[in-house]
Amino acid sequence: MVWLLCFAATTLPAERFPRNPAQLFEEAELVVVGRIVDLQVTTERSHVETGFGNYDWAIDLTLQITNVEKGRFEGDSIVARCFRIKSRKSVVEYVTASGIRPIPAVGTPVRAHLYFPRDHRWRVVYPNGLVSPKGAAELPDAETVRRLEGRGYTYGLPLELWVAMGVLVAVSALLRWLIRRLWRGIRRRPPPVFEGN
Repeated sequence: MVWLLCFAATTLPAERFPRNPAQLFEEAELVVVGRIVDLQVTTERSHVETGFGNYDWAIDLTLQITNVEKGRFEGDSIVARCFRIKSRKSVVEYVTASGIRPIPAVGTPVRAHLYFPRDHRWRVVYPNGLVSPKGAAELPDAETVRRLEGRGYTYGLPLELWVAMGVLVAVSALLRWLIRRLWRGIRRRPPPVFEGN
């Protein structure tokens, strides 16, 4: 089990500290200022934990753009995808990126730091790519986002527990078979015959 944790720790993208404004600006391909005009929540296969059975809440924010601060973008609105963990199949996979924080409510003005990955949709820079354009205190999560259930396991229990239970069942079945076999051997043995002098 320890080797599995060591292997997983070297291959999984871990949780990151929030980026400061300079880091966010540098990491982003596009920085826009605008107001959130729509928020839609769906489910998607995780783009962080890409293995089968890992799901995220996909939160699409439609922004009405008032200013482009970095990059080029034609149009007056853009859809930016955020995410939060919905479910993972194992405990180890919860060590990874847990989502964008905060994801503000409709009507909130934001500065959005975005990148364009392989899935052909704008995504918010992880973990804190949505900030107040005025540099005010941290924005609160939208009520819709706060109500999302997360941190569950895809198959009811963590995969590690299913494996441990499977090993336990296999070992107990093997022990039962061995005990029965030994018991049958003892019962088949003829009783010892004692010869008197």
